[in-house]
Amino acid sequence: MADYAFLTTWLLESPREPVWEAIYAQERWPDWWRGVEQAEELHPGDGDRVGAVSRMVWRSFLPYRVR
Repeated sequence: MADYAFLTTWLLESPREPVWEAIYAQERWPDWWRGVEQAEELHPGDGDRVGAVSRMVWRSFLPYRVR
């Protein structure tokens, strides 16, 4: 299977803390990020979430889902 890397740049006029909280809470991404269909935490990592592993299902203009 081929490897892919995606880069997105967001420019927001917002205090840093609420943006960080929204990005940090991956399980809620499907609620507000239209490209995320599913978000599942597979391993929580340590107390700072270092080593956390998640599985995402993305939808896009491609004719298939990206996992």
